[in-house]
Amino acid sequence: MGGAGLAVPRDDAGPSANTHGSAATVTTVLGAEETEALLRPAAAGVGTLDTLLTALGRTIADWTGERRVVLDLEGHGRESHWDDVDVSRTVGWFTSQYPFALDVPVGEDPGATRRRVHDRLANVPGGGLGYGLLRYGRSDEAVEAIRALPDPQVRFNYLGQVTTAQDADGPFTTASESTGPSADPAGTRRHLLDVTAVVVGGRLQVSWTHCPQTHRQATVQALSAAFLAELDQLRAGERAAEASGPRPEDFPLAQLDQAQLDAIAAMLGDQG
Repeated sequence: MGGAGLAVPRDDAGPSANTHGSAATVTTVLGAEETEALLRPAAAGVGTLDTLLTALGRTIADWTGERRVVLDLEGHGRESHWDDVDVSRTVGWFTSQYPFALDVPVGEDPGATRRRVHDRLANVPGGGLGYGLLRYGRSDEAVEAIRALPDPQVRFNYLGQVTTAQDADGPFTTASESTGPSADPAGTRRHLLDVTAVVVGGRLQVSWTHCPQTHRQATVQALSAAFLAELDQLRAGERAAEASGPRPEDFPLAQLDQAQLDAIAAMLGDQG
């Protein structure tokens, strides 16, 4: 599979049985303190998904050597994108999946990458719900051109915060029984890497599902470690920014540069 930013390196270039039944998963768990810092909104309204996507994009870019990374982004579709649509009496997910491109210039500050990811996510129409309707619900020349494009080999899904039986205070709790396989074990997986992040019990869990015939466990473990290191860099940048005072991106509507903001901060400090 070709395409700039779409393909990922393989440990074994030969054919592989990339089936659901043969897949393996590497899971890492972030500490409670680190997870709490991750969940705190950053400057300019940047959220958890922005941070996770930035860390993943930078990790994949360093691995592939491509400074543009294209992956499939999956969402649960429960966000409110339309004022006239009420989903409060529905259950389940309205799963969306669409290709998402991240640009990671060499040497760029992680915070700058995250701000661009945040802006790009904010401009995705309807949270990407329309992409599946367009690709699979229509048949015309433009849609056929979309279908002919190569698919990304990495998929990312952030499931948000999941309530457990220990911290639930409502009438429902998490069942302890296994749900069983979510797909036919003999079925072919669409992606080579499935990265799923979820916060359970106040700790971030990140799972990397892969085909052992294509990517060795050591390779996936190295990617997982690099991803956590990128999260550390982003948190370090936030701490440094908090120590240095307000920044223009903290007040995007004001359209101030750093010198103007510093002057206002100094004036307010004198008045205090």
